[in-house]
Amino acid sequence: MRKTCIILVFICCLPLLLHAWADWRNISNQHFRIYYKDGWDAEAEKALLTLEHYRPQLEKMTGNAKGRIPFTIEDIGALANGYTDPVGTRIALFAYPPTSDVLAVGEDWWQMVGCHEYLHMLQMTRASGTPELLRLLFGNIFYPHLWQPAWMTEGITVYGESQLSAYSGRLKGGTYPSIMTALAKEGKLASPTKANYNSLDTPLANHYTYGGAFYDYLTRTYGNGKLAELFGYTSGSTWSYASVLLPNTYLDKSFQAVFGKTVPELWSDWQKYEAGKSFAMPTHKLTSDGWTKSDLRLDGSQLYYIGGKGDKTGPSSVFYSNRICRLDLSGEAAQASRNPLDQDLKPEILVEQNSDFTAGIAVQKGKLYYTRTEWQHGFDNSEMDGLGAVVQLWQKDLSSGKAERLYTGQLRAFCPLQDGSILLSEDNGTHTSSSLLKLMPGTAEPSRLFQAEGLISALHEYGNKFVLGYKLPWRSHGIYLYDPSATRITQLVQTPFYTMPVSVQGDELIFNAIFDGLTEAYVMNLRTGSYSRITAFSDVRSPVLTQDGRVCFVSVNSDGYDIYRDSWTLTPYQLPAPASGGAAPDLSASRSASPLARGGHRTSYLHNIGHLLVPRVLHLPIITSNLDTLTVDNVESADYRLAMLLYGNDAVGDFPAWTAQVIYDTNRVLQFPDNLSYAFQLANYFFHPVKQVLSYEYEPDQTQKLAAQQYVNLVTRQNYGLRNLLAGFTFSFEKDFLPQPDFSASRRIWNPFVQMDLQWAGGSFMTRHFIPYEARPHVGSDEPRLGWQSLSQLHQKLPLSSEFKGMATVSKDPDAALDEVFGSLRSYGKKYVSNQGAVLQASIYKPVIKIREGLWSPQIYLDDISLGAFFDYAFSFDENDYNPEYSYGGELLLELGLAYSYGLNLGLRYGLNRDKEARLEFIMGTLF
Repeated sequence: MRKTCIILVFICCLPLLLHAWADWRNISNQHFRIYYKDGWDAEAEKALLTLEHYRPQLEKMTGNAKGRIPFTIEDIGALANGYTDPVGTRIALFAYPPTSDVLAVGEDWWQMVGCHEYLHMLQMTRASGTPELLRLLFGNIFYPHLWQPAWMTEGITVYGESQLSAYSGRLKGGTYPSIMTALAKEGKLASPTKANYNSLDTPLANHYTYGGAFYDYLTRTYGNGKLAELFGYTSGSTWSYASVLLPNTYLDKSFQAVFGKTVPELWSDWQKYEAGKSFAMPTHKLTSDGWTKSDLRLDGSQLYYIGGKGDKTGPSSVFYSNRICRLDLSGEAAQASRNPLDQDLKPEILVEQNSDFTAGIAVQKGKLYYTRTEWQHGFDNSEMDGLGAVVQLWQKDLSSGKAERLYTGQLRAFCPLQDGSILLSEDNGTHTSSSLLKLMPGTAEPSRLFQAEGLISALHEYGNKFVLGYKLPWRSHGIYLYDPSATRITQLVQTPFYTMPVSVQGDELIFNAIFDGLTEAYVMNLRTGSYSRITAFSDVRSPVLTQDGRVCFVSVNSDGYDIYRDSWTLTPYQLPAPASGGAAPDLSASRSASPLARGGHRTSYLHNIGHLLVPRVLHLPIITSNLDTLTVDNVESADYRLAMLLYGNDAVGDFPAWTAQVIYDTNRVLQFPDNLSYAFQLANYFFHPVKQVLSYEYEPDQTQKLAAQQYVNLVTRQNYGLRNLLAGFTFSFEKDFLPQPDFSASRRIWNPFVQMDLQWAGGSFMTRHFIPYEARPHVGSDEPRLGWQSLSQLHQKLPLSSEFKGMATVSKDPDAALDEVFGSLRSYGKKYVSNQGAVLQASIYKPVIKIREGLWSPQIYLDDISLGAFFDYAFSFDENDYNPEYSYGGELLLELGLAYSYGLNLGLRYGLNRDKEARLEFIMGTLF
């Protein structure tokens, strides 16, 4: 045992050789505790004051109030997100404020993401009556709102974030309302069951869009206070738990008590409401493949754009890619078409990558400029072990196809200039302001031109000036003019609504704006200051003028976004007056002499330790019996075991999970004085980037087990090629105390491992290798052993929307138990018994039937049915026992959804093995 202790101490202390500290600070008041790292004091104070400002409104909306909720500010670089863990009682806010997607419509990022996540916490943790008693007794997993439809969970947050201001939230952002109305006009709005699942029928619509629009309809029709009343009903009865499978048992009754109708009835009313909205959709398509499209750029007769697409290839398999595509507007298709506005042009793919094109694209003088994100060390977070997303600027010669990287940094926008240089907008360290930089040809480092007060997210050259997409603190994104000679930025489009410049052609500024809840296109004459509206359609994005005097643009339909072409028409337009809405919080306290005004105060890391020690996730008593009887001294008794399972976590992710179990054996007390067993496990991420998982089990007079896993990500990348390289080792100690006197056996196993992940357009490959080792001279084991095992997986997209899956398990581990290395072969119903050999398995799948609908009660969703063919082959490396085994056959698989969000692949397999035995098997899942 002394050697075991030495090994355990070594495992725990090894990460101390790396640089890692408990460097989380926090600022708090009676409602919130904000954890942050050095340099983020001002943003932490701002987040605290923003949350405190909106807290009463959010609590009224949900009918719930909470105590001091921990938030962490995580700098992940150019990645906007956030999440709520209602079970572990923690919220994480990613610090990057977006300025070019559906989350960009808002006055402040903490207003958007902070209130969105806090709404999650308030709504999902509301409980009363018996459910609250169950939660207090057994843990937060018994919050009843954890078991509700996904569109209820996200609907309240999308709706709530849109009520904070006249200029904020996705329901005011143009995209979500357009998606819903376009689907309604084409009769493709999902049912309340389908809305919980991300169906490929409607790639832009999910539980966020459906839930937000449905709640908006309910409040417009029945009043604002009804949502809090609804949450009171759905959180106060034990029948709420049954609604996860049978919504008609209580969820429908709750909606009926508040709104007078069941969920399906209200859903039908909402669909009619959406279909009745006025919405003008274009008809002249250039593309018809849907999904996502943006950033149209015209160079002569060549139209460039960013496109995203997903291809369904098998059970629960979708291949996604981000592309830069090119359409030739002067080809034979244009001349042959009866109507030159109606074409379905085949795009040419110029660039395909895994990450999105964060700062857009540009085309100039035969060169394509584009951006991608990539991981880089040095960021203030625990979420990604200090990795953050930086933006790379790339240049591709359209003639030679040669691509090169020009710059890497926190880029938000760029603009190639006529003199060959490139103007860059780069964030400061806390993503609160931008610097204008100029990158000259042939140089690696840009020169600094100007430091702005806000964020610059778009750059367009206009003579010797520049039109900017620009966002000041607590202002909507607007359009401004930068004059380098005067070194100042002035507002061009005088409106508080969201606006974004698209291009400058001569003296005409073409821009998108959201004035009436929809994204439309406008023109401003920069000499006269007059405004015009382009076309009469309800959703017009990224418009460009073509050489024939027409306009190409992106617009929404039920399949996603497509590119349209229509006549160029201008209608004089008057900018709307400012809207009335909620007032922004007074942040003067954060700029005063006392930065901790309004009751805020700073405390130490010990509060995180306090959060860790409370088993808030789960504290569950367990009673088990083996149904047999034991006879001890002629007393017959059942083998009952009483246990308490505890589960907790910390607030910042340094210790993301721990479990402890204490077991009391009612029979053992008749034999042994010690009748308690213990089990404990801790995930320790404190020593970033090294991660540990430690576990210990103790059975008195029977078994003692210790296991420790430690690993580190050596390489982590976002784009194609080598994605991950992970290395580490596990150590396990097991000692068995056998009934014979003075006899025991112990095993100590070291198991170093390495894993590598590769990805390319349309495929991925993973390989993992282990070297189990145990020997008495080195680790004190009773079993000598040195072996090698590996697992490799290949996933490849095939033509005709199909896929190949292959898996190879290889072992050269002669001292391992024969039945512990390989799994089962299909159509054999048993494991392949060997410790030196290989098992090769291959499958081909193709979806053949698209159902994509389900029942409301019971809660079942049927997605696609796929056909598959498989072949398994196994052989031994031992020449004396080669004896290969193989099987082949077919599979029929159904993708099934249950309980609003859980997915299963169920089906039948018919196959033959080497012995010509035919087997019909029920299967769950695919090869991997």
